[in-house]
Amino acid sequence: MKLVRNKQVVQENTPCAECDALRSELETYKSGANHFLKAMNQVRAGDLSVRITNWDEFGDFTPLMIAFNAAADLADTYIRESTNVLEHIAQQQYFRTFLEQGMPGNYLKAAKNIVDTQAYIAQVHTDRNHEMLDLANNLELEVQAAIAVVQSTSETMLDTTQGMTVNLEDVNDQANTVADTSTEISTSVEACAQALEAMSTSAEEITAQSESSLKASMSAERELEKTNDIVNGLTLAINEISTISNVIKEIAGQTNLLALNATIEAARAGEAGKGFTVVASEVKDLASQTATATGRVDAQIKEVQQMALQTSLAIEKIGVSILQSSGISKTVAQNVEQQMATTEEMNHNISTAAEATKISAANIQQVADKTSFCQDLASEVTEGSSSVITATRSLTENVTNILSNLRNYDAFNRRGQHRQTPAQQLECAIHANGQVYNGIIKNISAGGAAITVITPLRVDDRLGFSCNNSDEIISVIIASDENGLRIKFSNKQNGKIARLLDTINSDAFLL
Repeated sequence: MKLVRNKQVVQENTPCAECDALRSELETYKSGANHFLKAMNQVRAGDLSVRITNWDEFGDFTPLMIAFNAAADLADTYIRESTNVLEHIAQQQYFRTFLEQGMPGNYLKAAKNIVDTQAYIAQVHTDRNHEMLDLANNLELEVQAAIAVVQSTSETMLDTTQGMTVNLEDVNDQANTVADTSTEISTSVEACAQALEAMSTSAEEITAQSESSLKASMSAERELEKTNDIVNGLTLAINEISTISNVIKEIAGQTNLLALNATIEAARAGEAGKGFTVVASEVKDLASQTATATGRVDAQIKEVQQMALQTSLAIEKIGVSILQSSGISKTVAQNVEQQMATTEEMNHNISTAAEATKISAANIQQVADKTSFCQDLASEVTEGSSSVITATRSLTENVTNILSNLRNYDAFNRRGQHRQTPAQQLECAIHANGQVYNGIIKNISAGGAAITVITPLRVDDRLGFSCNNSDEIISVIIASDENGLRIKFSNKQNGKIARLLDTINSDAFLL
């Protein structure tokens, strides 16, 4: 190794006092750095009690060591004060505040934040205790009101159930009577259903016979129509024959005239016309016979026409009778069908009524059974109502005792745990109505104080309280007697209260 100084090269193995001084100084620096690094590692590990004790042995590193010790002292003080305050806050003791003296920069800012936070927590705690006390009072009022309602309701229920028991006995008797009546009605309805069933069978037979008669009438009507058609055809044929007969008559008449003319002409012809005369005579005889036969046919045709007319009239009357009979059969069939439908509906309704009557009888019997059961329940409710009344009275006493105990519990008493009694006389001042009254503090807490003082003030009067030249704390009197006052600090003054308690020397109290 070579050391360069004043541009001269000095060999390492050359004796040099200046080099020895440099080596000694370097060793001092190394030792100081090691001490500083060791202390820093201990601080980093959470040990704030570490200090560099031989800080003046490290030459130019001495200011660094002093600064380290000061920083460690400051951090340790901050941690201890914070821990102390937090422990008191955890125990709901808000009189112990952070001592801000000597705290610089961010430490001071953080300390003030802790003080403000402590004051806020104290205010929240006080407000919560007030709310819990109000809650207890409201709970007592509501519970007592509820108990009064329950007791009144139980008494009403007792009267009601007693009357219900009497009424249920009557209902039970009536239900049994109705059940017996329903059984009789069910028997009668079943008999009526059987009679309707028989009527339905008869109606079915009538319907069958009516349908048969209707079918026969309709068949006769069709045959009558056929016969009427035949008679009408016969009348037409007779009319045609009569027409033909008339034609034959005309031919016979003309033939007779021709025979007469032939006879006349034969007579004129003399001997030559004798043969023709015989023929003409025969033709004349035939014409006469034809005329005679045609006359007989006409007579018979007239008789047949008369008979056909009478037959047609008779058939027409028969047709009217058959139509009337058919109409009657249809009407009977329709009436019987309607009667059948009505009977079936009545039979269905009666069967339904019979079934409903059976169900009703069974239900009424169940009502009777349940009424009897309700009688037993009403008796039990009556006994239970009496027990509820007794239990309600006992509950009233228990709730009163519980709420009384709760009010004496620390969670409801914002003064009990933190009240301090001075071991020596501690003076204070009361400011009210422009006057100042000097007194002696009996005890004090974050919530208020008891003071020995003579004043004309009364309960609910407002005043200002101060001690040891502290800021005036607005208060209200909650009790007043010949021995002095009991005051309660108003809300939202926790900062003033904390500073007051902090300025009071804790050695002056018996905690």
